[in-house]
Amino acid sequence: MDTLRITKYGLDELAEKGEGIYERIRGEVEEKYRGMFIAIDADSGDYTIAQTPLEAVDKAREKHPESVFYVKRIGYRVARLLY
Repeated sequence: MDTLRITKYGLDELAEKGEGIYERIRGEVEEKYRGMFIAIDADSGDYTIAQTPLEAVDKAREKHPESVFYVKRIGYRVARLLY
């Protein structure tokens, strides 16, 4: 069973931080990974990329187990999730 993660950011602030990080790396990730999912740690700026949003978050939690992640489908405006 997954534990509840508490974030120091509200949902809007987490999305804003995550989107800001995404914009900085957009060129490099959209060229190679369009259609895949990216999980971004708003504090460190670290990110992971995978075929599904849950896979991206699981990989990100290996490095940052206590974090809450901003998740986005690379190259698309829709499919933004907060984990």
